Amino acid sequence: MKQEILIVEDEVPIQELIIDLLTDKYLFTFAKNISEAKKMLNENSFDLLLLDVMLPFSESNREIVEDGGYQIAEYIQNISNNNIPFIFLSAKGEIRHRIHGMKLGADDYIPKPFNSTELLLKINKKLHFKSKLDQRDRKIEVFYHNLINPAGAIKTTVELLRSTIDNLNKNLEVHKISNGNYLVTATQAFAIEGKMQKLFDIIEISAFQIVKMADNLREVFSNVDNYELEIISVSKIIKNAIDSMKYEHVEIKCDNIHIDKIMCNEEKVKNVICELIDNAILHNSNDPIINIRTEKGSNKIIVYVSDNGRGIEKSNWELAFEQYWTGYYVENHSRGQGLGLWVSRRNLEHMGEKIWIEESEISKGTTFAFSLTLSNK
Repeated sequence: MKQEILIVEDEVPIQELIIDLLTDKYLFTFAKNISEAKKMLNENSFDLLLLDVMLPFSESNREIVEDGGYQIAEYIQNISNNNIPFIFLSAKGEIRHRIHGMKLGADDYIPKPFNSTELLLKINKKLHFKSKLDQRDRKIEVFYHNLINPAGAIKTTVELLRSTIDNLNKNLEVHKISNGNYLVTATQAFAIEGKMQKLFDIIEISAFQIVKMADNLREVFSNVDNYELEIISVSKIIKNAIDSMKYEHVEIKCDNIHIDKIMCNEEKVKNVICELIDNAILHNSNDPIINIRTEKGSNKIIVYVSDNGRGIEKSNWELAFEQYWTGYYVENHSRGQGLGLWVSRRNLEHMGEKIWIEESEISKGTTFAFSLTLSNK
């Protein structure tokens, strides 16, 4: 999508020059006076402003306001979209005018007459920088919400646990016995245990999410050359991954797991398995059922991780592994930060391995697969 520029300029020759300069490169809109510029700023969002300094007040009042552009710059500070970069284009080219413009927050101050090539270069540079900042801000916002969500789940679950304990006597039929203790029926005890276990699972899963996000952020900025390969049984890695994620109401099945030794970094491969299990839990509106199996080839072990979740559109199978991309699950149900699968692919590729989606069907589930190299020792 093209970025949009608001140009506040009343001189027709300058308008025509800017039209020739920006056509087919950016979207742009003209405001010819102070009132029109303020109205547009209130009603629209722009990526950049080009501001003349001497401007008419309004369409009906054509009297030139000597500091009209400065007034608009001050006005920007008081509106919600107050982070718009702006460049002054003015016949007032003396040093004192430039200093005043920069004090108002201008990103640049270009005296008239100006060089068209220089102006275009400065516009390109400013909009490129703003685009990078906008991307950074969006990523920060994604990280913020995905840290807040599991933290909020933990807080809410703790409150539910407290409420369950506090209201136990009120909500259950109890029988007082002679020594002053209370007896709860076996049926009620099982019901309480089941409810409490589900709440504990929510706490565990949410806490794991926070740790995983922190790990993924560290991976983004880490040097992939800093870990070593080792020889270990593939079955041991799978067992360690499952043991680290055992939840009462999540069923993880293992079929035909080979015991062969592989050459890999144990922690990184374990994290890949944990990521796939975690995805299956997060993007599943049913009770998650996860199946893990392996197949042995001539020099590779292929690990398959299947789930009964929402499924992924085939057109998005490759996008699923892109950095910061969170839209690959149907109906916008994805709640991840768009790093886990990207980190998994990066680490596996650094070991000379691959990860891919073997199959997926909407509302029925997905099977991920990744390769591991057999050890010849």
